[in-house]
Amino acid sequence: AKSDLADALRLSGSPISLLIDSNGGSCTDGFGFIDVCEQVANSGRVLNTEVIGYAASMGGVMLQVGKKRTMGKNAWLLIHRVSNWFESTTSHIKLDHEHCMQLQRQCFELLASRSVFTADQILSRCRDHDWWITAEEALSYGFIDEIR
Repeated sequence: AKSDLADALRLSGSPISLLIDSNGGSCTDGFGFIDVCEQVANSGRVLNTEVIGYAASMGGVMLQVGKKRTMGKNAWLLIHRVSNWFESTTSHIKLDHEHCMQLQRQCFELLASRSVFTADQILSRCRDHDWWITAEEALSYGFIDEIR
């Protein structure tokens, strides 16, 4: 996605629409992409985000970097707690857990930054289960700016 964004920047000076149809993925990879998107925005280029299908997990966090954030009327947003496969020694599991909690806080702070919720309220809503959100709910909660 980073190289696709770089190609789009070279091809046109028009605003860029990042289409998201994602089941999520690595938090650290997602934050790397978010940093690239923020560099684009800081350079004066407009980057908008749009969910088609669904934006799950890190895809929903990445949605937040758009100047204008939209979802298709039938699209879904999924927010849940950060997960990890602890394949470490017991001495490393505590450190892995602490790192997961830092990533989770970072995700929830970004989700909360333009919504009606605080990071703690988001955590509360998905503490024990996945939180699936319709486009209409996402609009009312401030996770998006418009439904297409």
